[in-house]
Amino acid sequence: MTAYDPAELSALLDGELEATRAAELRAAMRENDAMRAEFERLAGLHQRLLDDARSRQFQPRIALADSTASVRWPLLALLVCVLAVRLASKLAPPAVGAVLEGLLLLVLLSWLATRLWRATDADYLKLVQQAVAG
Repeated sequence: MTAYDPAELSALLDGELEATRAAELRAAMRENDAMRAEFERLAGLHQRLLDDARSRQFQPRIALADSTASVRWPLLALLVCVLAVRLASKLAPPAVGAVLEGLLLLVLLSWLATRLWRATDADYLKLVQQAVAG
């Protein structure tokens, strides 16, 4: 009987083995019922996965809990900044308040642009993995 690693059955199924090793495993499967059963189980699973992948369309699902958790602290910091600017505009001349509000708006827009710019392929990959897993 030919000794084999169970991972070799998967490699055989995927066509990743050398021809001589593939022939050895096929010959061993003719003699070993347990090995043949395991290979048939893997082949069935492989076919079901292929069929499922062909029959489904990608429908991304966004986990709101994940997205809100990453935004919570910046929004709280923004609220504190807005309150500080409002308080400063009441205590200082109107021109100083307008400058502070303009700076706050600039910081807010640059933060938002940075968040959008950093939405990379890794974020989309995470969404795809969640959709496939869910």
